Amino acid sequence: MPKRFHPPDFGVDNPVLAPAAKDQTEAATANDGVNSLVVWSDYRAGNYDIYAARVAADGWLLDPTGIPISTAVDDQLEPSVVFGGGEYWVVWADHRSGTGWDLYGARVTPAEVVLDTQALPVSIAAGAQRRPSVTFNGSQVLAVWQDGRGTDSDIYGARINSSGVVLDAAGFLISGATKDQTAPAAVFDGTHNLVVWQDRHGGTADIYGTLVAPTGTVTNPAGISISTATADQTRPSAVYGGPLGGFFTAWSDAR
Repeated sequence: MPKRFHPPDFGVDNPVLAPAAKDQTEAATANDGVNSLVVWSDYRAGNYDIYAARVAADGWLLDPTGIPISTAVDDQLEPSVVFGGGEYWVVWADHRSGTGWDLYGARVTPAEVVLDTQALPVSIAAGAQRRPSVTFNGSQVLAVWQDGRGTDSDIYGARINSSGVVLDAAGFLISGATKDQTAPAAVFDGTHNLVVWQDRHGGTADIYGTLVAPTGTVTNPAGISISTATADQTRPSAVYGGPLGGFFTAWSDAR
């Protein structure tokens, strides 16, 4: 649940919970250079919807009750958000069809105006599309996700232009190795996107990744190993090092 923080300690002194009934889970955040936008799955209406709230740089919560991003029928879960091109881009797993999980998204302005009130279908392929992650490359968004259209879960992606048009309507394959590839994360370094994921093609869960060009070209379709330590490595995340250069990845590790 989002919290109102009391500056200057940013959460150290007596955080005040924002008022909302029932469960708020799966929060994600992005920053526009002035404020941050926090998005989450919200059960206040009896099924999970996507809500958001802005948090100022001094820690004050600007939207105490939250703003609905998607309140479609059935559940919306697992939101991811990135800021780029003057707008926030929110993508989530959506069960509005009642028959399976698809990916939908919406653009949101820094003033928290939802530009796509009916939501944009990002991937409505067969099988389940879950666990999206989004990044912005300066002109378009790359959304990646775990995809169940085949025998096992694979990693797929799609580019979305500044008008909200999905350029890869069927999605494109990023990793289709044997067994399951799940839980992807994506980040942009100014030239390429790095996509990392949890990969079981070696038996236990390992961390693999590849670069994806803004054109959608996948550099290493087989993936490169990032961590193949003993036991499971799961739930990777990634950031770009900025002036220091290079990507930094982290994961949960049971070695």
